[in-house]
Amino acid sequence: MIFRKPVFFQYNSGHSDFKPVIVKSDNACEFEKWLYSLSVDEKSSIDYNNVKNLHAEFHKIAGDILQKAISGNKDEAKTKFSFGGNYGMASSKLCIALYDWMKKL
Repeated sequence: MIFRKPVFFQYNSGHSDFKPVIVKSDNACEFEKWLYSLSVDEKSSIDYNNVKNLHAEFHKIAGDILQKAISGNKDEAKTKFSFGGNYGMASSKLCIALYDWMKKL
């Protein structure tokens, strides 16, 4: 969840070293590289597909929040990032799915 800290600090500055289009991409992070490195058998599991989809959704939400923050829509970005917002929900779903998958391995 490398984007958490950079996204969080965008509310006030309106600037970022990250580009929202890159943050939205789920294939630019180390976690996704690890997912792609798994065996064909592992990739054919329901758990793999669930985690892959949740990871993509997490990146989409993080990128959307970053876009809002650097576009000057600080309040909406903060709401989506705050406790109970889209970001936390996506992160929690991904963590739970990973934990459930890990228990099966």
